[in-house]
Amino acid sequence: MEWDDTKKERYCKFLTFDYTSSDESEISEDENGEDMKRFVTKRLAWECSRLRGLKDLLDRSYRKSLNLHVRNFQTARVVGERFSVRGPPPDAP
Repeated sequence: MEWDDTKKERYCKFLTFDYTSSDESEISEDENGEDMKRFVTKRLAWECSRLRGLKDLLDRSYRKSLNLHVRNFQTARVVGERFSVRGPPPDAP
């Protein structure tokens, strides 16, 4: 991302475990009856839409930065309906 150092520093704290959504592995069948593995993301119930948007932007930018071969072999991820039970860190905005 081509952000100035101040902006990078401000957003850096959101790239820690306390602000990271949880994932669960899930195996389901595809249309051909074959097992398909994917990760189901459980969002943080307490995060605001602005923080969620920032994290989505960073995720998209990361995926775009991968070469096509690596991108094609990544395990699929979907956002689940359930929220993580983890509460906000003490310094959450």
